[in-house]
Amino acid sequence: MKAPAPPAIPSLVRPALPPQGGFTLIELLTVIAIIGILAGIMIPTVGKVRRMANDAQCKTALRQWGVAMQLYIDDNKGRLPGPCLVVLDRSMDVLPEVIDNNGRQLFRFLAPYMNLKNHNDTLVPEAYVCSGWTRETPNPDGSIYLTRMPDHRTIALPYGYGKPPMLYTDVLAMRYIKEMVALVDLDDAFVADDYSKRAPSGPVHGDHRNALFWDWHVGIKKADDMGALPQ
Repeated sequence: MKAPAPPAIPSLVRPALPPQGGFTLIELLTVIAIIGILAGIMIPTVGKVRRMANDAQCKTALRQWGVAMQLYIDDNKGRLPGPCLVVLDRSMDVLPEVIDNNGRQLFRFLAPYMNLKNHNDTLVPEAYVCSGWTRETPNPDGSIYLTRMPDHRTIALPYGYGKPPMLYTDVLAMRYIKEMVALVDLDDAFVADDYSKRAPSGPVHGDHRNALFWDWHVGIKKADDMGALPQ
């Protein structure tokens, strides 16, 4: 009787792998085109979000200055801070002992209410300055705000200029003054004087400038609005 045949041993030969294919040129070009389309969609969106964030932060900073002014008024028998310079710089280097009767920086009067040091090497912190201004200014300690619109040169200034500042109740009682700005963004396109080395070249918010009004709300002034007086 024959012995049974041994079981067959499976082949130890490694099976051939299927050929590995790479991306074709057309596939690569398609991926690159998709990435380009997505970038074209995302980059403007990111820029718009950044501008909106700058605008919101700027308005918040102006509201904080409004709160500080109201606190100053409450502590000074209802009178506005002043006399003040018309152009406000981020640097508070105009010392009381070296100025004339035209006044000093508004920030000097308000520093105690904003927890700021009130001396000549103080820079107003970024939290109290428009982030759009900070990004675009050629001079980080340059000019930030005006205390009036450009067309208001010939009328009384509430903060005083060569004279005492007004009472806050008088400001609110006079419609044409009440509707003026208390502070407004400054840029080189907004003023006749040359601030090209101290302020951004144009409105940092595009079609408008942010402004603080005398009832302490924050609004906007269109970029072409130079401050014509209300009729």
